[in-house]
Amino acid sequence: MRGSTEESAHNEWTLILFTEYLHAKISGKTGKPITAKSIKSYVGMVKAHFSRAYGFELTPGATQLPAITKSMVRADTKGKMRKKRIGLRRVHLIKAYKNTPEFLGDSPQAVNEAAMVSTAWQVLARGGEVSNNELKRSDLEWVPASKGTQAHIVLWLRPLKCYKEESAQKTPVIIAKAGKGGSNTYALLKRLWKLDPVARDQRSSVPLFRAAGSKHYSHKAINKTRFVKLCKLVAKANGLPEAWISGHSARIGGATDLMSNAKGGCRTLLKAQGRWASDIGDIYARVTRKAMLYAARQMQKGAGRSLEEIYPSFVQHA
Repeated sequence: MRGSTEESAHNEWTLILFTEYLHAKISGKTGKPITAKSIKSYVGMVKAHFSRAYGFELTPGATQLPAITKSMVRADTKGKMRKKRIGLRRVHLIKAYKNTPEFLGDSPQAVNEAAMVSTAWQVLARGGEVSNNELKRSDLEWVPASKGTQAHIVLWLRPLKCYKEESAQKTPVIIAKAGKGGSNTYALLKRLWKLDPVARDQRSSVPLFRAAGSKHYSHKAINKTRFVKLCKLVAKANGLPEAWISGHSARIGGATDLMSNAKGGCRTLLKAQGRWASDIGDIYARVTRKAMLYAARQMQKGAGRSLEEIYPSFVQHA
């Protein structure tokens, strides 16, 4: 019941027990204990889902759960060593599309695969989000130019973790008419629409990016294995180690490009663009030299007295 202190406290302890369960569990995928950061992420996702679906809430000012997860993260030395993963950036896509035969030509396979990788970067997509039969041609909405608004595309994308929840809402992600070559997602989707057309009454049953070489071409999406292979082709064209590429590389690269001009409000945009319910998107955006130089220049302009200087009785919150 919303507003019940007793039930809110019960909810917090339920999440604490779930945290302890995960802490003692061995991952079936790696055969190793689950890292503290992964546990924190899982608990955050469960909390967000329950909050959205059932009005799940914690006691105002609840401190036990945050304290436990923070302590676990600090104590987890292995979790601090992240496996090397790099992002596919705008410059990588531009160079790759000039030198990668798989992306060239007007065949159905080429236009689907070229648009797929560019779209994944543009909308900060997880590999499973663009390589899933859940994503349909009907999820693409073309918006013509109007007074004060340029032509753009709206891609209605449901977060991967919600794919099995038919009632979970889809998020509108805006794709602007901009960029060049491999980073011009708008143009590549327009090319896909033209060269691999689908009748209007069939768009709700045809995957957005369909596997042209499949026997079930009309209704089978390009799978994640192929998507990762395409990402590795982009890396190869740029002289980057293919071992550093994963299904999240387009998501990492998109987040990094978005935050490379980090100024006020960008973190809000990062969460919206990446469909993150928490601040976990911060670990995807790699710090760029450009952003660090911007920060250094801002420090040189620093001025004004702190509130602690002005008001001796005030101590800034930790």
